[in-house]
Amino acid sequence: HMFPVFEEIDRHRLEPQLPFFDGAFLEAVFRVPTELCLYHRFYNKWLSQFPEAVSSVPWQSYPGHEPCPLPAPAESTYQWSAAFGAAMAQRGRMKLALAAGTVSREFPSALLEPLRFRTAVWAHRAGLRDYGYVIATAACLQKYWAASGGEVDWRTLP
Repeated sequence: HMFPVFEEIDRHRLEPQLPFFDGAFLEAVFRVPTELCLYHRFYNKWLSQFPEAVSSVPWQSYPGHEPCPLPAPAESTYQWSAAFGAAMAQRGRMKLALAAGTVSREFPSALLEPLRFRTAVWAHRAGLRDYGYVIATAACLQKYWAASGGEVDWRTLP
């Protein structure tokens, strides 16, 4: 799930601090009794130890979990509602449809065999199998290939 962040790191120039990739931090977290961590209890208490800027922005909690101590902005949409879920699913379908259409016929078949790709797109659209990852990867490769002006010789890459 961090792929998009790192894929664009040269553009946004932000490197996230990822404490959950640190072994010492994980050891400390695992020492906390599980009951204290349920429903974001530990998380909410932990946030109070950070500078004020960290706890000055409201967030949405899962249904049934400890709520954010700050009021939600009036214009915000509740991300756990059925309407929001449906909107996100529609957005995902549109994004994949766009990605499926971006792979041109000139795209190197040595990198992405056209018949297999079209079959994956068809199966995905028909709901037979989730090939969203294939479509998204192909769109990313197409973007770089197009940026190179089609001059990349994929056979010479390591």
